[in-house]
Amino acid sequence: MSSYFNVIENDPRNAPAYNNLGVAYQDCGQVTAAIESFETAIALNSRFLAAYDNLLYSIHFHPSYDSSRIAHEHGVWFRERVAPMLSRRVRRYHHDRFTARRLRIGYMAADFRAHSVGTHFESIIRHHDRDRFDIYCYSNVANPDSTTARIRGHASTWRDVVGRSDSDVARCIMRDRIDILVDLTSHMAGGRLLVFARKPAPIQISCLGYPASTGLPMIDYRLTDGYLEPSTDLSHSTERPLRLSRTLWCYVPQNEEHSLETPLGRNGYVTLGSLNGLAKLSEPTIVLWSRILQMVKGSRLLLMINDLALAGDIVSQFGRYGVDANRLELVGRQEQHDYLRLYGEIELALDPLPYNGHTTTCDALWMGVPVASLVGRTTVGRAGLSLLSSIGLQELVARNEGAYVELVSSLASDMKRLKYFRAEMRARLRRSPIMDHPGYTREVESLYREVWTRWCRTAS
Repeated sequence: MSSYFNVIENDPRNAPAYNNLGVAYQDCGQVTAAIESFETAIALNSRFLAAYDNLLYSIHFHPSYDSSRIAHEHGVWFRERVAPMLSRRVRRYHHDRFTARRLRIGYMAADFRAHSVGTHFESIIRHHDRDRFDIYCYSNVANPDSTTARIRGHASTWRDVVGRSDSDVARCIMRDRIDILVDLTSHMAGGRLLVFARKPAPIQISCLGYPASTGLPMIDYRLTDGYLEPSTDLSHSTERPLRLSRTLWCYVPQNEEHSLETPLGRNGYVTLGSLNGLAKLSEPTIVLWSRILQMVKGSRLLLMINDLALAGDIVSQFGRYGVDANRLELVGRQEQHDYLRLYGEIELALDPLPYNGHTTTCDALWMGVPVASLVGRTTVGRAGLSLLSSIGLQELVARNEGAYVELVSSLASDMKRLKYFRAEMRARLRRSPIMDHPGYTREVESLYREVWTRWCRTAS
């Protein structure tokens, strides 16, 4: 981080330095400072869209941003930064409007690689019905890996779009005559929303890669579920929601060899834990978890942090709310194998707010660790509800802070119940919609066919 300060000191108008500083702040859990840095970068260079993407993503972590404020910021992004760049010409499509024909589905992502989106998508593309769909992949992956190669092997057609202009990629998609174009990255790193802004396909859908509405009116639909978005109020979304009957996530475990042995009785105390990134360790989360530590006598809290040099800051933050340093166990970022092994030290995982765990929650459950979640005010704060409901454990979801503290306190003192979860959670996951990859893909395909039929019947 100091290197960015040095650059800014010598060049106070260096927008990329402020953007990079914002990323560093977010990685350290300093979300307010990250937002301020991204805003400065944008003020210095109004065409710095990567900084705007970072800003729009970062505000989901901030507890003061509710759905209305998040939607407003996305609207400003489109009106002030994107709309002036676009042609006013109305695009006409000449696709065959036979509703039952084989459809061309295009997927665009920067994460066709070893990434939560990549592994999720791999389970979908592997099970697509090739008699009913041709699958085109538009890859913006800068550094391909073995996951990239596997995904490419399942694609009907593969296009590498790294380094190509947005208009060039849009023309390529039009030449391919894609019927439904699906965005898997949105405002995340490597996203190509300006391709979607050119509307190269008659139907465009956002899913998986971004936690909320993109703010781009040219994207028609957004894949979601009834837990994440139960309301019919569309004022916070530019896309029309396509609600799955199951959870949005389709989990693919990365390792099946880890022991599910419980630490209960071995340590002589209960270890609570969260292996989410520091950006999710908000002030309300620290306050709430401090209350829990005071309620659950003798308990410890295990946290994974990006840089152990930050340990003193975190200890101080909890100390302000009466938590002694010896109640905290802080470990540095781990490789995948060691990260999963850490769940062997945790009896009960705590879901952060306002941004719940997503893949991290699935990992915890896979390793036999129950996750206690509090329903939040935004889409990202309802992920715990979605995931836990899909495996029949709504009992682990609280609707208010008092109920959350009581839920965790009750679970932490019930050793028999924690051991039961440890023994049967993995089997529960296997039986659940979360790991029903063929069923998930069939439902997604059904939604594709539904919106295609709707377009065919309403398009002029």
